[in-house]
Amino acid sequence: MTSLHLDYYQRPPTHKFKIVCDEGVIKWNNENGNVIILKEDGKIVEYFTLPNDFERNQLFVEEMQHFIDVINGKTEPICSLNDGEKALVLSWAILNSSRHGQQITV
Repeated sequence: MTSLHLDYYQRPPTHKFKIVCDEGVIKWNNENGNVIILKEDGKIVEYFTLPNDFERNQLFVEEMQHFIDVINGKTEPICSLNDGEKALVLSWAILNSSRHGQQITV
C-alpha cells in the first residue's frame, strides 16, 4: 500500500520522504541530504550523508549535459521510455487512490 502527501503551503518548507517496507523503513531528508535505512524495530541498518564537496546545482548541470549528449547520439538515456511509463502509471494510481479513497493495485 502506498500513500503520498504533497504540501506546497507549509512554512518553512520541508522536502522529505519515507518508504515503509515489510522489514523496515527508508527515510530521506532534502534539508541535509541524509538517507537512513531502519529495521522494523527502529535499529539503523545504514546511514548515508552527502559528500563534503556536494553542490546541488551540479545535479541540474549534469542532467542538462546528459540530455544534450543523448540528443547528439553520444550516449543512451539513463531513464528509458519504459521507466517513464512506469513512473506515470504509479503516479496515476496514487492520484486515483486518493480521489476515490480506495487501494489501487499496480
